[in-house]
Parts: sequence; C-alpha cells; structure tokens
Amino acid sequence: MITISQNSREMAHTFARISGGAVDLGLASVVNDQQLVTTICDLMSNRKRREEMRANLLRFNLKNGIDNVIHEILSIYDKWRINKRQEKEIE
Repeated sequence: MITISQNSREMAHTFARISGGAVDLGLASVVNDQQLVTTICDLMSNRKRREEMRANLLRFNLKNGIDNVIHEILSIYDKWRINKRQEKEIE
C-alpha cells in the first residue's frame, strides 16, 4: 500500500506510518511523479518487502473498517449525549 495525504489533517493519521504495511509518501503537493514511480518500482521489484508489508497489515482487522468507524462515532455520540443529559440534571 502506498499512501499520499491530500492535506495536513490527513498527515495526522498515523496508521500508515506505524502499521508497517504502507509506504507513506507524505503530502501530495510535495510528491512528484518520479517519487511515486520510484516507490511503485521498488515495491514491484522487492517481493520480500511486499510480503512483510502484507504480514504487518494482516495484524489489523481492516475488513470491518467501516463498521469500526461507525461504532466509534456512535460510541462517542452516546458518551456526549449522556454527558449533556447529566449536565441538564445538575442545572
């Protein structure tokens, strides 16, 4: 996997860097075509590295990614809603 961030907010996402399963090229506005081509060629020619990256990614449950995000959003919302309800009870 090769990742390129579209903005500084995306660069704050650390999964690609810490997972060991991706090559993070950084911010799109500073990545040139040659960097991308070189990275693709490097990965294509290095089977061992691709296998290591794949093994690193298999440690994570990516199949349920959307469900995990939805669950996290709803969990945070529920905590917020409970907090608001408690604040109203105190008033």
